[in-house]
Amino acid sequence: MSVLLTGGLAAITSVYIASKLHQASIPFAIGSRRAPRSITPAESQFSNIPFPAIRFDYEDISTWDSVFASPPGGIEIAAVWLVVPEIEDPEAAMVQFVEYCFDKGVRRYVLCAETTTTLDHSVTGKMWRMLMEMNLDYVVLRPTWFMDNFSHGFHLETIKSESTIYTCAKKGRSPIVAAEDVAALAFHALTDAKVSNSDWKVYGPDLLSHDDIAAILSSTLGKEITHAKVSPGERQEILTKRLGLSPAYSRFIVLMENLTLEGQEDVSAEDHAETLGNFVRVVKKKPLGLREFVDEYRACWK
Repeated sequence: MSVLLTGGLAAITSVYIASKLHQASIPFAIGSRRAPRSITPAESQFSNIPFPAIRFDYEDISTWDSVFASPPGGIEIAAVWLVVPEIEDPEAAMVQFVEYCFDKGVRRYVLCAETTTTLDHSVTGKMWRMLMEMNLDYVVLRPTWFMDNFSHGFHLETIKSESTIYTCAKKGRSPIVAAEDVAALAFHALTDAKVSNSDWKVYGPDLLSHDDIAAILSSTLGKEITHAKVSPGERQEILTKRLGLSPAYSRFIVLMENLTLEGQEDVSAEDHAETLGNFVRVVKKKPLGLREFVDEYRACWK
């Protein structure tokens, strides 16, 4: 079998999955609108891996034909990692692509969703419904916020330049998780002989607010990091005008921070324990805590 990873080389979870596939000698390719291109800082920690980035665009069907005409390692694609693209109508494009893959014989799909995803609501909820009704082998991963947003993502620049984390989440808490742990579950979902045809929530071991995260960064890095609580409008402006993120992605971040503010990510002790137990059962290790993560990746903030 071979595996197609959507999301591009900028999606750090896809890069971690690629690393695990490489270690297992499973052929794979990462689909990217900008392929071929040079390696990013997020990928540099895996610089010994030959990343086969291929041209793939959800909005250009001709790139789909090219992917399937020349599959990774010349081996038929058997599984696809689905990441929602940053385009204006992602649902329509993803529906068409899954139908295309199905016609090509692909029967295993792993969808990257959110903790707050429910059936029929949002793009990922509607894709979840589609995978279910097509009677496919599938897993919907529902991770919470990524620790990597602070080390490689949209929080990094202001942490380095201003020693500040900006959000509109205020005191909202979430069981923040490392992308490498999400990738560990995704690897099993893509490659195990049988999957559960259900959703897997993905949590880290600690339930934290952004104030807590700032305090952990401060104590571990040896400099004061503060959490600035801003309005949704101010947050949108920071993301688009100062950080240069796309309007669609910026709106998504603001939406998720608002849901965090409303307590949608503040999980119960029972749910937290059950989800962590499921992770250990599948991956055979505990997920990283934020202090471990910051200590391991401290070079990112220099």
